[in-house]
Amino acid sequence: MKYTEAVSYIESKNSLGIVPGLDVILALMEGLGHPEQEVPAIHIAGTNGKGTVMAYIEQVLLAAGYRVGRYLSPAVVDPREKWQINGHMPSEEEVAEVVEKVRSVAEALPNSPTSFELETAVAFMLFRDHHCDVMLIECGMGGRLDATNVMPRKVLDILVSVSMDHMQFLGGTREKILQEKLGIVKPGDPLVTAPLDEELRSLMKTYRVQDSQKPGGYGELLSWREADRDSLVLTEETLSGTRFRYREKPYHICMVGDVAVDNAITALTALEIFNERAEDFGLWRVTEEEITAGLEKTSWQGRFTVFDTKPKMIVDGAHNRDAWGRLAGTLERFFGLKKRIYVMGVLADKEVDVLLDTLLPTAKKVYVFTPDSPRALSGKALAERIREAGGDAEVLPSPTEAARKALREADETDVVVACGSLTFMGELLKQRSRLEMDRVERILQDTFYKKQIKKIYESEYDRIFCRHGFGHAVSVARIAYILAMEEGLRLRKDVIYGAALLHDAGRYTPEEKEMSHHAAGALYARGVLEKAGYTKEETDLMCNAIREHKDPGDRRDTLDSVLYRADKLSRNCFLCDAREECYWSEERKNHTIVC
Repeated sequence: MKYTEAVSYIESKNSLGIVPGLDVILALMEGLGHPEQEVPAIHIAGTNGKGTVMAYIEQVLLAAGYRVGRYLSPAVVDPREKWQINGHMPSEEEVAEVVEKVRSVAEALPNSPTSFELETAVAFMLFRDHHCDVMLIECGMGGRLDATNVMPRKVLDILVSVSMDHMQFLGGTREKILQEKLGIVKPGDPLVTAPLDEELRSLMKTYRVQDSQKPGGYGELLSWREADRDSLVLTEETLSGTRFRYREKPYHICMVGDVAVDNAITALTALEIFNERAEDFGLWRVTEEEITAGLEKTSWQGRFTVFDTKPKMIVDGAHNRDAWGRLAGTLERFFGLKKRIYVMGVLADKEVDVLLDTLLPTAKKVYVFTPDSPRALSGKALAERIREAGGDAEVLPSPTEAARKALREADETDVVVACGSLTFMGELLKQRSRLEMDRVERILQDTFYKKQIKKIYESEYDRIFCRHGFGHAVSVARIAYILAMEEGLRLRKDVIYGAALLHDAGRYTPEEKEMSHHAAGALYARGVLEKAGYTKEETDLMCNAIREHKDPGDRRDTLDSVLYRADKLSRNCFLCDAREECYWSEERKNHTIVC
């Protein structure tokens, strides 16, 4: 079986939809030799926050030297993201091999497993075959009848937030949803929860743990350890991270928002239980130093991820009422009540009215599209509902086009927010670099720039030594960016690239007869940069660098000095066949690959 065939086989079972129940997965496990019994597990259920809590714990365990398997869904960028061993995806060949083994058993069963049941089986097989010390397993939906709920060796269970989602399967009230999620807790399992509200806390006090050995199928009243917000003190919060103290100990995370902190203290509480139980499973305790380092290293793409665009763009996978409310609160804390530009796509089975009630009051405009999912609400239908609610909406063909249009139409002080569903996060994350460099893309599409590059090429067509066309400009841009990083300069990548692409724009212009090509280039560059969306301050800086990129002497910490050095380093004078014919003096020629 090839990898593409393995992916197609699993995807072919999507037509079965969601089929709650354990009979099929248990039969599949038996046929595979019960891989779910081999590795101690941490099992996590909840509406939002499962992946983030899992990521925190994973990084701590990795810092402590554990071999860790992690299973989550859905994948955002690559199907193999679901299964990770020590933070790395398995190879395509390995996935194909394991899926082939799973298929051979699955096809002999009277009822076909769903795609999620197949993926769960693959996870257990991979973690067993890689001899993982611990596996972190995220429920797909609910808990009681979820395919992951077959593991007998659990170090602990974790319950994160409980909100209204998947009501057609889990029930139409928080109580019913909570009961389904608590179904992962077996007799003897310790349970850790995220901070709870009073409603959930009261409901949990009456819940009895499912126990098939007891009359009626239920045993003791539930007990749990709750992450304690009263022991939490926020000390600093910026768009690049959060500092806080929990139970008098300081921590730093690279994530933002109340939910990120709640997830962090939930992970800390879970690690307390882990240390108490480690020896029972032949494991070892994690130290405070490993906990601190693991939390700080954790990142989780698509959860209030800040793109380095102009203006700023926030990408968040919020896709239900609890997540939308949390997102709105975090946005208000950072940006106040200023109107925002949204990039939005949603699934038809979500609470779209709740989404609009939550976010539309702060919307300046909404760019919508149809997510790539059979469950998608069309962009046209979403736009109509936004307009009916008094908002301004425009339909675009894809998430990337919507994001690009939003960034290009936004004012310098606006903030763009992409949210509504996890289904399109992968595309935006894949396109992150292009979106962050969108102003450079606009330079490349500028009419003057394209004509000028063509003129330079035609003017130097027969030249046997250094040319100044597009290839040279790109080389200067790349080298300048590397030099800026080496010098620790706080310059945006698109500023460096923009200046480099335009540094020779004055060549072969009428103005070059009256001034240097550097000065002529600065004149032409200004108009191009303004149309591309650069601010006045950025344009002034870039034009000055283009005008002044001459020998800087000992100066190395400015854009013009970086441009000069990059320009020189791009010349391979020491290998050039036309070296003797070049009009440059020997002092000006480049004699090395370093500078």
